[in-house]
Order: sequence, then structure tokens, then C-alpha cells
Amino acid sequence: MQRRTKQFAEYCIKKSVTLPKDSLGEYIRRHLIDCSSRIDSSFDTASRALSGQGFAFQLKDVIERTGECLFWWHLAIDEKLIKEESISPLLDEANELRDLFSASRKALMASS
Repeated sequence: MQRRTKQFAEYCIKKSVTLPKDSLGEYIRRHLIDCSSRIDSSFDTASRALSGQGFAFQLKDVIERTGECLFWWHLAIDEKLIKEESISPLLDEANELRDLFSASRKALMASS
């Protein structure tokens, strides 16, 4: 999973540099780079948690950052800064990661 979150961050960064160089494009790009890289670093932190509860707590940040990435990509689409079809695999991966992390967190919280 760590490899997958890293690849997701790399893909977000590579696609974000294709956004226009105007002020809105730059603003969204900075947020995308920040939140996508934080998914990877937060998951890395979570994977070193000493307990299931610690892991579940850290997953909350991973889930929030994944949702944040989706928000910024959808804003870029809505503002016509990028075409949805050009990032549909990225959106699919973000949704899948968010669903996986959410299910894991729910299972851990239920077992506590």
C-alpha cells in the first residue's frame, strides 16, 4: 500500500504541472502537491503505529487528504483547467484509496 500511495502522489504531481500557469492554476497546483504528498507521508506514519487504534487515528488524516485531492481535481475540472477524461484514472484511484482507507478505519474502530 505504501508503494501505491507514493505512486498516487507522483501521478498527482505530474498531472498538476499541466495546469495553466495562471493564478488559479498555481493555487490549485500547490494544494494538490501538498495534499497528495501528505497522503503518502501520513500513510507512512500510520503504518508505523504501535496499535490498531493508533493506525486508525492516523488513517483519518489519510482519508481527509484523499478527499481533499478529489476536491481540488474536481474544482480544476469545473473551472475548465483540465479535462476530466485526462485524469479519470487518477480520480478512480483516489476514490478507491479513500474507500479502502475508510473501510480499514471502520473495521479497526469496530474491533476496538
